[in-house]
Amino acid sequence: MEKKEAQWEATKAALFEQFRLAIERQFGPSTEKYRVAQGDLLINEAEAAVDEEDANAQDDATDDEEDAPTEPRQPVKRRSRGGRVALPPELPRVEVVHELPEDARHCHDDGTELKEIGQEVSEELHVVPARVEVIRHVRVKYGCPACEEGVQIAPAPAKLLPRSNASATLLAYVATAK
Repeated sequence: MEKKEAQWEATKAALFEQFRLAIERQFGPSTEKYRVAQGDLLINEAEAAVDEEDANAQDDATDDEEDAPTEPRQPVKRRSRGGRVALPPELPRVEVVHELPEDARHCHDDGTELKEIGQEVSEELHVVPARVEVIRHVRVKYGCPACEEGVQIAPAPAKLLPRSNASATLLAYVATAK
């Protein structure tokens, strides 16, 4: 009788396990995630050993630093944020100079001829089929040496996409290449 009762208990346990597995398969998570805590896994043994060595080396270094004179440290250079990456310098460049008209090169107040005081350079990528080149738009700035009022500069050429360095030919090339 005890033998039969043990068999029934084993059968009952097996059926309960099958039932539990069927419910788990039906209503459990669909991904293959393990239900083992991360701390129980010994995957990062090498990293733990390296961290231990670093901690020991750092303790030794702090002991040495107390004895040695401190050297001035170089300030860490901050990475500039934003801005566009410059176009590669090995690309050929074609310079287009935009000048003020001759009649606009005189001061509005006293009529003195304006002197060139600098340039504002912008670059756009220009594609000629089978050739890529950069067109540099140089807009000359003028200022009055006598009254030192306001700076005048030639207007920038119109662009299809504002604040972009793509020329109309590049945009047309990209559109037709697709």
